[in-house]
Amino acid sequence: MAARHGIRPHVCGYLHEVESKQAPDGTKRLTLVLKVNAGKDRDGKWQSGWVRVVVPKNAELPQMAKGDTIELNAWGAWNEWTTQDGQRRSEWRWMLDEVVQVTPDPRAGGQPRDDIPF
Repeated sequence: MAARHGIRPHVCGYLHEVESKQAPDGTKRLTLVLKVNAGKDRDGKWQSGWVRVVVPKNAELPQMAKGDTIELNAWGAWNEWTTQDGQRRSEWRWMLDEVVQVTPDPRAGGQPRDDIPF
């Protein structure tokens, strides 16, 4: 396991989707995409942002559905790379540490939703 260093945020947001991609070794890799509050702009309007959190292979996830409020702890490290066309890129790479709480979307009427492929 990689060393856990860098920033360790506590994130709370609405589950937007779960991205499922095939890793080079053939395993399935899940990424939780959360819509988060990014604060107010100069006009005082609330802005949204997106946080992507990679789920480790052996992680156990509770049942969750699109629209649910997800509270989690993660750890991250700054990642820099150069694309094939020579452009430099950088981002924070967040890895799930634990899901703290899942609050169901009240619009679902208390019914489980199967929107997300777990």
